[in-house]
Amino acid sequence: MATVEPHQLRVVDGLLAAIEGELDAAENPHRRALRELGVNALGWTEHAYSDEAFAIWAELLDRIPDDLETLHHLAIMHHARAIDREASADPRSADSDWQAALGLWQRLATSDAFWQRIGDIACKGMTHRDGTPRRDAIDDLRGELPRLLLQTHFDLAFAEGTPNYRARFHIRLAHEAPFARPDLEAVRRRTYERMVALVPADVWQSNELDPERIRLGTEAVERYLELDPGCIAALADAARLGTRLVRAWLREWEALTDGDEAARTRLVRHFEEACHHWKPYFDQVVSWVEGTRAEGAGTEVEQQDLSEEMAQKLALWYRIMGEVQLSLDHYAEALELLGRGSRVASDAEDRERCDRMGGMARAQWALAKTQAEESGARAYCDEVWAQGGLTPAAHSPLANAYALLGEWDLAETVCRQGLELGPPDTTDWDRLQEHEREGESLRHMRDSIERERREAGVLKLLDQAREAMHADRHAEALAVLDQAAESAADVPVVFFLRSQCRLGLNDVAGARADCDRFRHLAAGEPQAMAALERLEADLAEQEGLLAKYGAEGLSLHQRAVAAYNDDRYADAIGFLRQALRTAPRQAHADLNHELAVSLATAASAGFDAAMNNSAATVAQRLASCTEAKAQLEEATRLDPGNANHRRNLTELTKIIGHLGQEAQVVGKFGERTLQFRRQAAEAFEGDRFDEALSLLQLALQACAAAGRDEVIDETVIVYRSAAAKAVNECREGFLLSADAKRDLLDAAIAYLEHAVQLRPVGDAQQELTFVRLMRVQAGNRF
Repeated sequence: MATVEPHQLRVVDGLLAAIEGELDAAENPHRRALRELGVNALGWTEHAYSDEAFAIWAELLDRIPDDLETLHHLAIMHHARAIDREASADPRSADSDWQAALGLWQRLATSDAFWQRIGDIACKGMTHRDGTPRRDAIDDLRGELPRLLLQTHFDLAFAEGTPNYRARFHIRLAHEAPFARPDLEAVRRRTYERMVALVPADVWQSNELDPERIRLGTEAVERYLELDPGCIAALADAARLGTRLVRAWLREWEALTDGDEAARTRLVRHFEEACHHWKPYFDQVVSWVEGTRAEGAGTEVEQQDLSEEMAQKLALWYRIMGEVQLSLDHYAEALELLGRGSRVASDAEDRERCDRMGGMARAQWALAKTQAEESGARAYCDEVWAQGGLTPAAHSPLANAYALLGEWDLAETVCRQGLELGPPDTTDWDRLQEHEREGESLRHMRDSIERERREAGVLKLLDQAREAMHADRHAEALAVLDQAAESAADVPVVFFLRSQCRLGLNDVAGARADCDRFRHLAAGEPQAMAALERLEADLAEQEGLLAKYGAEGLSLHQRAVAAYNDDRYADAIGFLRQALRTAPRQAHADLNHELAVSLATAASAGFDAAMNNSAATVAQRLASCTEAKAQLEEATRLDPGNANHRRNLTELTKIIGHLGQEAQVVGKFGERTLQFRRQAAEAFEGDRFDEALSLLQLALQACAAAGRDEVIDETVIVYRSAAAKAVNECREGFLLSADAKRDLLDAAIAYLEHAVQLRPVGDAQQELTFVRLMRVQAGNRF
């Protein structure tokens, strides 16, 4: 065996060591993954990612969750694959890679060890003058990394050609990314500033009030907010521009003349559209301002300054929009806008203006609810009153609302307390003048309420009087009108009604005095003068009637007319008979004529009632017609020249004759028998013989003895007719079976046997014999 020299052993040992190192390298997961990516001679990879590399590093991360090199490689690969998939035909396939990349980068960004390692490699040998390691660039990169990553998503979202659904995904992903809020806000602000950089500089100047120029800014802001609606920088500019736009429209409004209604309508429409369009955005700014205030001292100075600026502008915007909505009677919208304006306002004066207008909105809404007679109007009025904070001007519609509800004491209290409010603590001359105008308006309202209270009481009395007069209770109505005249001696209608009431009581002298008073109080009013003319005509007519009928006769005549108009003809006839006994002779001709008319009308009504009453018996109809005849005879005597009376009397006499004959028939047969006979006759006419026979059986049972033979004869006729029908069907039924024909003949025999039982002698006996013979012959044939 050959001896191995020492130097040979050293060579072998070196080779073994090299082989062991190569084997270790071959088993290193990182090296295997990098080989899958295709590392070239310069150390660069040919591929940014591969499924095999993903699998190797994912498995390694499961075993060593905090392995920085694995985290780094996976972050790079997910990011690279997300970029490629975003540009593919299916951009949604990139979603999971984008999310994974952000999560991995966040872990690296917060790892001190990772940045230490990067610094050791990138800044090797770099030191400050004092000898300490120089790592400024790495520290800057670490601080900027979250913003760079977030900026990628904002750039993709706002890139030209990016579909909306992908833009919204990237914005949402950036918002949900696990990075600090200031980093997100910085990226949002940077992206927004790039987007609006092309807007002309003059658009942002505070003295630019041209609506068309301002819209260049609002359109750019809105394009950004469509994708990122909560960006404070964009919302702040929207508030600035929106406030300036409102100022521009207000300046245009103030320049309008009385005839510019089309321009006013256009401006109101602009206000409404701006309110509905921008309110959702500005509501977010309000929430941000309130959040900034809640943070207090912990808020950055820049944010505090912006918050105060926005508060001032938003308070103005919400107040103006609230006033516009209030002018359009959109009370709920106005209150919401004014409430937000008050809440966001940082200046006490701005807050007071919103609150003042909010109080007016509530008071006007209370009045509108009352006018619309809403069920909860009274409760809402009480709520507004209890809440307080109303200006003198706002007391006016609330007092009006209570007045409409008939709450006069409350209405006066509201007016009084509104007038007791002192002038505002301000040196603003316009505000002081406004307070003075509000007080003057409230004093007018108080006086108006006092008049309305008095008039309401009078109106109530007048309604009572009218109701009593309509029911002919003139004495009761006169007492009420006397009460009204005491409390409202200057109200013309009181004396007009009292004059009519006294006419109803035939007090012509009193009616004439009230008519003169009405003429004096209502002088110059065209409608009143027309009513006066009719009243004087009534007075003259009443004076003539009194002279003709006398007081008692006229009263009875009037009662007769009222009864006649109410279809109470018996009462009318009675009053007219009394009037004939008391009235002067010159009235008798007219009274007799009216009595004749009443008698004739009563006769006609009595006749119609009797004949149209299906339940009335013949005897009852005969009695009613006889009474009507007596009335017509008297009417004819009183008015012999009336041809209608004579003709109606003749016709009624004929009807009574017919009824007399019918009464004799009823006496012979009885009412029920006649009814059954009529129904049987109808059934017989319709060939419903069995039904007719059943009805005639009932008639026989109910029939009086005197008419029994006639009912029996009618029954026999029906039996014979039923039998004849059966025989004819048998003869003509060529297609009938033998059994069917035998059944028909059997039925005919049964009908005729019943007829013979009722009338043993006669045609029925012969017909029975004939049909029985047919039956025998049919039996032989079949």
